[in-house]
Amino acid sequence: MKTVLVTTDLSKESKKAFVTAAELARAFNAKIVILSVVEDPSQAAMFYAMDFPVLPEPGIRAQVINKLTADLKSLQNEHFAAFPTECVVREANGSIYQEILRCADSINADFIVLATHGRTGIKHLLIGSTAERVARESRHPVVIVPAKE
Repeated sequence: MKTVLVTTDLSKESKKAFVTAAELARAFNAKIVILSVVEDPSQAAMFYAMDFPVLPEPGIRAQVINKLTADLKSLQNEHFAAFPTECVVREANGSIYQEILRCADSINADFIVLATHGRTGIKHLLIGSTAERVARESRHPVVIVPAKE
């Protein structure tokens, strides 16, 4: 066991996977890779409370990626200071779940750890479940942490 990939979109639900990722890393003396995937840089810019629509120009894209990287470094210090850790921000070329799988393949992850967002009903039907798709299509073992207590 060498690498645990844990994903986050910086939501409180996604951070629930951090405890499990740390437990796996501790048990197997593994490195943790924290991954955040940007599907659309203009949407990510909106997430950071900009009051205006943002076109996905290179300057804005770089700002969003720099902000996400800084946020991941902060999470690294807060949750994974005891482990060798790498922070990775990737832009999705396709869907988010596909980018998670590409990253897992590229780092040869021993585990992928991610949390659900707990969507049910019509929200689940319309938005779908990234965790579900990752689990179904991954070549790597996947640990899904429920969003609900």
